[in-house]
Amino acid sequence: MGGEASGRAIGAVGACARDAGFGVRARCTCHHTPAAVIMRPTMIATNGPPFIVITRILGAISGRLAAEVLNNYMRSGTTKRILSWVIEEPFMPGVHHVTAICGRAERNLAFYTHVLGLRLVKQTVNFDDPGTYHLYYGDEAGHPGTILTFFPWEYAPPGRAGIGQAEQIMFRVPASALGYWMHRFVERGVAHEQPIKRFGETSLPFVDPDGLRLGLVAVAGADAEPAWGAAGIPRENAIRGFQSVVLMLEDAARTAGILTDVFGFAEIGREGSVRRLRANDGIGGTVDVHEAGGFLPGTMGRGAVHHVAFRATDDDTQAALARKVRDNHGVQTTERKDRNYFRSIYFREPGGILFEIATDQPGFAVDEPAALLGRALKLPPFLEPRRKEIEAVLPPLEIAA
Repeated sequence: MGGEASGRAIGAVGACARDAGFGVRARCTCHHTPAAVIMRPTMIATNGPPFIVITRILGAISGRLAAEVLNNYMRSGTTKRILSWVIEEPFMPGVHHVTAICGRAERNLAFYTHVLGLRLVKQTVNFDDPGTYHLYYGDEAGHPGTILTFFPWEYAPPGRAGIGQAEQIMFRVPASALGYWMHRFVERGVAHEQPIKRFGETSLPFVDPDGLRLGLVAVAGADAEPAWGAAGIPRENAIRGFQSVVLMLEDAARTAGILTDVFGFAEIGREGSVRRLRANDGIGGTVDVHEAGGFLPGTMGRGAVHHVAFRATDDDTQAALARKVRDNHGVQTTERKDRNYFRSIYFREPGGILFEIATDQPGFAVDEPAALLGRALKLPPFLEPRRKEIEAVLPPLEIAA
């Protein structure tokens, strides 16, 4: 395994159920800060002797620390047989995904996969408008905090940035990567501005073919994060996920109150009319609230953000967050909706932006193998009987192998 093992899925140990019991405590003594972690067995394999597969380690630990914990555990003599190993990254609050509106689906696909190098992790339809694609882009597995999705409404009018909208989506890249991306944007004809400084970070603003405002932020340490290498982009320069989402509001106070009270953000700084809120230092952990009183309201259309979704571990956590929105902030929420890859509850925050609470479970590999994500059109069970009808109205997409 070794020190290069990184965050999200660095492995799992299977141990004999008779020896492991209901949990094993291990202590690391490597050069990282010593930490006690609890390994909880959560699944029993029934083929052959009873085995417990440990699928969660509680505690924020690095790959090297996890490796040492596992080694210590195996040396303890309780492990009779090794099956496979998977350690899940501890839950981090923050942005789950952002959904926007675009024009032509094939142009959108070409830009986000061939120019930005994101992976198409799901090709499905808008469950409420099944004659429209719903395209999901992200990292290799579509982890929360990396997912940008689109409804391609080709004949929608252009949107207008303004009050009551998410005005910009910022991706994080390694600190040394901005020069590479400036050169790539010039080569590919991508409209972009000169790098700017915001909260001490250097960012490269640009727009997609429909006018959606985006940016790349140089982040120290991002080179150690997992990356999807595609479209000829070296992994050391690839996009890692979201750095921040910028919201434009008439009055920031009530929205900031929901972000802090419900979603675990905390204000960490202000620059002019922008306040920065952070839930974690990693992917998807930052929201910037731009208070632009007196500015024109935004309009929905091509190049506009439809909604911003925030993470919940599971259904129970999601229900608790929705209850907080209603009880503490007087804002009504929708019923839970099953989106196949997560469950969703929606509400319109006080500034007018549509927010969503989305579960991390079950993820994008629920209906196709992880190696084949995005290759085929996937429909929810209730739309499967209409597949031929739906496929007949969707424009063809050229999916790279």
